[in-house]
Amino acid sequence: MHGASRLRRQAVAVVVAIVGIMGAGAVPASAIELMTQSAIAFESGLSNPTQRDAGYRYAGEMGARYLRALVARDTSTVLDRNDPWWGPLDTFVDSARDRDFEPYLTITYKPDTWGGSAPSTMPTVAEFAYFCRFTATKFEGRVRHYSVWNEPNGFFLPDGRGGRTKVPAATYGQFFRACRSEIESVDGSARVYFGELVVGGQTACDYLAGAMHPSIVTRADGLAIHPYQTGSSPTTRLPERCRGIGRLQDWNDQASALGASFRTPAGGQVPLMVTEFGYCTPETTDCGQAPVDRSEANRASWIASAYDVARGAGVSLFSYYGLVKERPWETWRWDVGIVNWDGTPTPSVEALRVATGIQRPSVTTGDASDVTAAAATLNGSVNPNGLATRSWFEYGTTATYGRSTSRSDVGSGTNTVARNVTIGGLTPNTTYHYRIVAESRAGRTESADRTFRTDDVADLLLRNRTVGDVVLLARSSLITPPEPPFSWLHSYQLQGVGGSESWVPLVGDFDGTNGDDLMLRHRTEGTPVIAYNDGTGRLAWDGSYHGELRGIGGGEEWVPLIGDFGGTSADDLLLRNRYDGSVVTLFKANNRFTWAHSYQLQGVGGSESWVPLVGDFDGTNGDDLMLRHRTEGTPVIAYNDGTGRLAWDGSYHGELRGIGGGEEWVPLIGDFGGTSADDLLLRNRYDGSVVTLFKANNRFTWAHSYQLQGVGGSESWVPLVGDFDGTNGDDLMLRHRTEGTPVIAYNDGTGRLAWDGSYHGELRGIGGSDQWVPLIGRFG
Repeated sequence: MHGASRLRRQAVAVVVAIVGIMGAGAVPASAIELMTQSAIAFESGLSNPTQRDAGYRYAGEMGARYLRALVARDTSTVLDRNDPWWGPLDTFVDSARDRDFEPYLTITYKPDTWGGSAPSTMPTVAEFAYFCRFTATKFEGRVRHYSVWNEPNGFFLPDGRGGRTKVPAATYGQFFRACRSEIESVDGSARVYFGELVVGGQTACDYLAGAMHPSIVTRADGLAIHPYQTGSSPTTRLPERCRGIGRLQDWNDQASALGASFRTPAGGQVPLMVTEFGYCTPETTDCGQAPVDRSEANRASWIASAYDVARGAGVSLFSYYGLVKERPWETWRWDVGIVNWDGTPTPSVEALRVATGIQRPSVTTGDASDVTAAAATLNGSVNPNGLATRSWFEYGTTATYGRSTSRSDVGSGTNTVARNVTIGGLTPNTTYHYRIVAESRAGRTESADRTFRTDDVADLLLRNRTVGDVVLLARSSLITPPEPPFSWLHSYQLQGVGGSESWVPLVGDFDGTNGDDLMLRHRTEGTPVIAYNDGTGRLAWDGSYHGELRGIGGGEEWVPLIGDFGGTSADDLLLRNRYDGSVVTLFKANNRFTWAHSYQLQGVGGSESWVPLVGDFDGTNGDDLMLRHRTEGTPVIAYNDGTGRLAWDGSYHGELRGIGGGEEWVPLIGDFGGTSADDLLLRNRYDGSVVTLFKANNRFTWAHSYQLQGVGGSESWVPLVGDFDGTNGDDLMLRHRTEGTPVIAYNDGTGRLAWDGSYHGELRGIGGSDQWVPLIGRFG
C-alpha cells in the first residue's frame, strides 16, 4: 500500500478489496480479471450504508469477482477461532459470499507505520507458519484464495533491538514457502500467491530474486505486485527498470529468468498480478507525484489505459485500489477513489466496465399461463451473460409490485434459460402486474411490466321467469375454512325486462370484458336483448333489440347455445335445429350479430334423441359441439376449426355406449380434470350418483365413478357446474328447487368431487320456487 499518510488510517485489522483471479470464468477471454479495494466502503464498523451499498454495486458492475481483506496480525490478535478479534473477518467473509463474491485473504503482520498495536518484533518462520495454518483452518470451506504478506519489501517492523527493519528477501522466501505448505495441508484446493511486492524499481525485482532458494523450488499461483505510477500516464515507460505500470514486462522477464526455481504448481511460469494500482482524486492534497491533470475525465482515460497496458503484458489480474473516495472533509488523505462519497459513480467506473466487457443479465418476461381465480404461472427467460446469476419474479396489484418469489440460481452460461414459477393466494377477478428480475455481480436487470387478470369465481344468478327480476349472489372470497357464504351483490335488477315464459335466459361474455352478461332471447321471434355487466355484477339494458336476428331461429325447434366459437375473448350465439340438426353460428361485432356459418351439420343428430352440449373438447380453437344420445349415451363431436366452422368426421364414441344411457342421467360439461379441455360429467337425477369421463387420445375414460351417491338424489335438486372456489377446475353445485338452498361438491383437481356435509343456509328461501331460473356465470 502506497503513501505514509494513507497508512496511518489503516489501524484496523481488516482492509477490504474486491478482486478477480484469472480462470474464474467471470470476464470475456479477451479481458483480464479486475480487482478493486475500499476501506471506506467495507472496513469493519462502517455505519453509513450509502458507501457500503455503492461499493458492492459498482464493484460488481465493473466486473469484480472476489472480495479481499487483510488478516493483519497485531498485539491484540488471539489465536482462538471464537475470539472477538476474528468477528469482523467472519462478517466480511460471510457478507462476500452472500453477495456472490468469493473472499480472498492476505495473511500479513501489521507494520509499525499503521499505529501503536504493531507486533513488537519480527515473527519467526514457525510463528508465521502457525498463523497461516490457523487462518486457513478457521476459514476452511469458505475461503480458497490467499496472498502471503502485504508489501514485505516496503513496510517496517521492530527488529527487537530498538530499531526497525523490512522483511529481508530471503526471510520472506522462507515465510512464503512455509505459509503455502501450511495452507495446502489444510485445503489442497487453495490458491496461494507470492507477494504483494511494492514496485520500487530495480531493488524490487532484486527482492523477488533474493527470495528464491538455490535448491528448493518456490511454487506460487501468481506473482502480485503494486506498480503505482501516479505522476505520469500508464503508457509512459519510466527510466528505471521494474518501476511503474509502464514496465510490467520487466517483471515477466524477471520471473522467466528465475527459471525452475520459481514455478506454478503445474510447472509453468508464474503469472503476473497487478494487485494494487490507482490515480489520485482531484480533491486529495497528499498524492506524492500526482499527475498534472487529475480531472475525473483524465483519470477515467488513464485508468482504462492502465487496464489495457496490463492486458497487453499478459497480466492475469488488474486491481484498482480505492473504490470509494475518502471523507470529503479529510482531503489530506491519500485518495484514489472512483465512487463519490454520496454513492454516485465517477466516469472511471464506466471506463472500467467497458474495458472488462462485463454485462448485466438479459431478461424477457413471457405471458402468464394457467391463470385461475387464485393462482397463475409466471413465465420469463434469463441470459446470465457469463456470470453467476439469480432471478425472481416481482408481482402485485400495481406497477410497484410489493411481492416477490424466492430467488433461484440461473447459472453462469451465455444461453437463454427459461424461468417459471406458480404463485398463489391471489384475489379473483383482479389485474396483477409482474416482471422478471435477474441479478449478477454486474448488476440488476428488470424486465418491462406485464399484466394478467385472475379469473372470477362462479356466481349464482337467479332470474324470475315471469317478471324478469334478477338477483345476483356472489362470493367475496375464495374457499378458506370456514367456507365463505354467498351474499346479495345486486338485487331485483332488470325488473320487467323479458318478463314472461317467452324469453330464454342465456349467460355469456358477449362484449369480451367485465365478466359475463345476460342475454334474453325470444323463443318464437328469435330476437335477443343483452344486459351488459359493468364488472361488478350490475346488469344494465340500454333498451335496444338485436333486430337483425328477428325471425332467425325463431321457434321451439331451434335450441340456443352459447360458447366461444370464433376463438375470441367474447362469446357467440349458436342456434341448433332439434329436428334436422342444422347449426347456425352468429358472431357479434360492432354491436351486431352476423352469420358466420349457416346450416352446418344438417342431418347430424337430427332428432329429439340427441342432446346438444357445448365445450372445448380438444383444448384448442374455441368451443366445439357434442351431440349425446339420450338413451344410448353415445356422443359424437363436431370440432371447431377456430372460425366457428364445425365438422364431424363420422366417428362415434362407442366406448360410452350404454354408459348413462337413459333419461335419469343428466349430462353436464366442465373442466373437471384441470386441463385446458372440457370433460363430460353424468349425474343420476334420482340417486345423485356422479360419473366423470375424461377424453384423451380421442377416447373417453372413466376417471371417477358413482361419486356422491345419495347427495341431492331427487328431482328437487338442480345440478349446476362452475368453479366456485377458483381452483382445481370446475365443481358441482346442487340447488334445491323450492327451498333455494345449495350444496357444493368441490373438485380436488382430478375430477374427484367431495361434499363436506355443509349447506349454504344463508340462501334458504331466496328464489325458492320454480319461477326462479338458476344460472351460473362469472359476474363479479
